[in-house]
Amino acid sequence: MRNVFERTSVSRQSLLAGCALASAMAVSGWADTAHAQTALQGNPTVVAGIANINRTAALDTISVFAPETVINWSTFDNAIGGGPIVFLNAGSAALFQNDPDFNSSFTVLNRILPNDATRAIRFDGTIQTRVNGNAGGSVWFYSPGGLILGPTAFFDVGNLVLSANDIDFSSGLFTGPGSNTVLFRGAAGSTSGVEIQNGARISAQLDNSYVALVAPRITQSGSINVDGSALLLAAEQADVQIDAGLFGIGFTVGTSAGGNAIVHDGSTTGPNPTNFNDRQQIIVSAIAKNDAVTALVGGTLGYSSAQTAFVDAGTVVLSADTVRVGGAGVQAGRRDGPSLGRRAEHG
Repeated sequence: MRNVFERTSVSRQSLLAGCALASAMAVSGWADTAHAQTALQGNPTVVAGIANINRTAALDTISVFAPETVINWSTFDNAIGGGPIVFLNAGSAALFQNDPDFNSSFTVLNRILPNDATRAIRFDGTIQTRVNGNAGGSVWFYSPGGLILGPTAFFDVGNLVLSANDIDFSSGLFTGPGSNTVLFRGAAGSTSGVEIQNGARISAQLDNSYVALVAPRITQSGSINVDGSALLLAAEQADVQIDAGLFGIGFTVGTSAGGNAIVHDGSTTGPNPTNFNDRQQIIVSAIAKNDAVTALVGGTLGYSSAQTAFVDAGTVVLSADTVRVGGAGVQAGRRDGPSLGRRAEHG
């Protein structure tokens, strides 16, 4: 099955100016498609950019023609109430790639909008991104009820954002100074989360790649391996600058989740930097909106040990009202400056 979404121009200005037109585009006939015939369990509407979407039960291929593309997904499961909605089953995959007529990298924001905005979206299959058949490209996922990566989930990507906070794309996906800032704008009082379960894997192996988890509540019990930087940010709203894989954070509204806003008992790591320009960082940060919050950090957190005394093995930054470090054994790279935030407890 083949569906083609087209716009008259791939320029950023035209993409934004035509957003209203794209929003009105209907996905003809897909509402009646048997769910077993698609990998991603939802109907897409392209609201910015250009995409061709080919669908089968085992693989959905999303080919893009623009630097920035935004796709709204309405889930097949539209019930009110109930548990998480499985959006990608185990054994199924979704591939995001550049179309051969668009010989460049890309960023695709997938806004998954279930009928019940309190229900989380679950992935149990594989997500891949490719540029000209090789590793590359960026894929972002947002859903208001949160995101779950189950034990069989595997994300093999250039760059990744997982968020329970909506992303303002009214002026493009990247805005602000240098056009490299992402505006995360969660709903007031949201306590939705991003959960990476034990067994789930995220791999981003390009130089200066990034993996960002942004939500009022975050649990990382799986495996993140990134040749660049990782961000676990618990907040309701924030401005996140992404510059050559490094993050700068401007907090707008803290999290209302309370308690352990971030729990890390999995593995977040990456290869050792190879030169002085190969800068890497892992940031675990939670800012409270009202009540104090805790970041509970265990497992493995940090980069591979330096192979030479002349190369730094990356930086780990931890911050929250209270940071509890210990548990299963933290293996961290160098910690700089006020890296343990307002108060730290080691145990």
